[in-house]
Amino acid sequence: MLTAAAGGKRKKKKRRNNVNEEKLFVIYGAGDDDIGLVGKITSPLAEAGANIVDLRQDALHGLFTLYLIADFSDTEAGIEEIRAILAGAQERTGFALAVRPFQPVPRDPGKKNLLVILVGEDKPGVAAKISATLGRYQINIEFSKMIAREGVFLMELLLDSSRATIPLPNLEKEITVVMANMKIKATVQQEDVFNKKKRLIVFSVGKGLMPLETALEIARHTGAELPSLVGSRRGKGVPASCREAVRLLDNLPEEVLEKLAGSAKPAAATQELAQTLKTMGYRLDLAAPAAVSLVEHIARLLGIDDALGITLPVDPDTRRIDLEAAEAGSLNYDEEGFIAELIGREKLQTEDVTVIGDRETERTPSPGIRLEWEIKTILDLWNSRV
Repeated sequence: MLTAAAGGKRKKKKRRNNVNEEKLFVIYGAGDDDIGLVGKITSPLAEAGANIVDLRQDALHGLFTLYLIADFSDTEAGIEEIRAILAGAQERTGFALAVRPFQPVPRDPGKKNLLVILVGEDKPGVAAKISATLGRYQINIEFSKMIAREGVFLMELLLDSSRATIPLPNLEKEITVVMANMKIKATVQQEDVFNKKKRLIVFSVGKGLMPLETALEIARHTGAELPSLVGSRRGKGVPASCREAVRLLDNLPEEVLEKLAGSAKPAAATQELAQTLKTMGYRLDLAAPAAVSLVEHIARLLGIDDALGITLPVDPDTRRIDLEAAEAGSLNYDEEGFIAELIGREKLQTEDVTVIGDRETERTPSPGIRLEWEIKTILDLWNSRV
């Protein structure tokens, strides 16, 4: 509870003990985010003798939203006086505020909460579909949070199923089937919903590490074959395109790989996606059949926990990439083993792991990961090679 300190000489009423006797108002608004905004809004309420009993706030891409419930039982203030207070706060902050009387609804002792998590490839209509499905069976959505960036959709919903018109096993199956038809994985947690289980998202990138337009530009200047630059659909083991790429790198000094990796960085939306997922409590991992120096570089920039790539063979004496060793079969890539190791190490269940990748999509770049490349750096390295 946030107790608003009354200012000085104001005469107070006797505190009411019953919530139904309190003089409650809900205050809400939206506007541009700014440092100190909550304080600038709540301070005049404190000076008026209000006691803040509930507050929710969120910042979304520079948009700040707020709603709070304030108890004015210790004051003589009515709704017009409160509006005048808020008008002053709005004039000082530019933040639009509104107020109305509030009558709390008693909490239902028979409430049955469910946590539903949806993860998959972003497409129009997912939120509408799940909302319609839940509404059909009288399931109330009490809280939801969603992010859709770089082709990835993730939504968490806290539900009240106490008035459900079908049994919970049937509801879970219905949600799973409806979402699967949209290529969305649904997980339903019925117990201990306020203690969210540890969950893992693996970005599996089999193609599209480089945007097609970037690859075409580099190919135009270098004459390199396009498949070697953009990769190919992921299969078992090391794809042929990766082996082809090694030929372009044969006999180059090892440090060139580091410079090539350094020429790539995640796009802003990719960074935002990773930050939001980690804020929501997800563990992130990255797997790509590309040079491990590049994969680990991207993982570091995104704060990703573990990364799987391909270690290119290097001659121990010259510290140059060794094409003969690569052709002898020294390239290894085991994504299934990588994920299995993570599950064992983190003590997870298979259903706690979601793999987001391009195995069943034509999307380029791969969902979740989009890189921006410094073409000049790449061409400088190429020119020094030739």
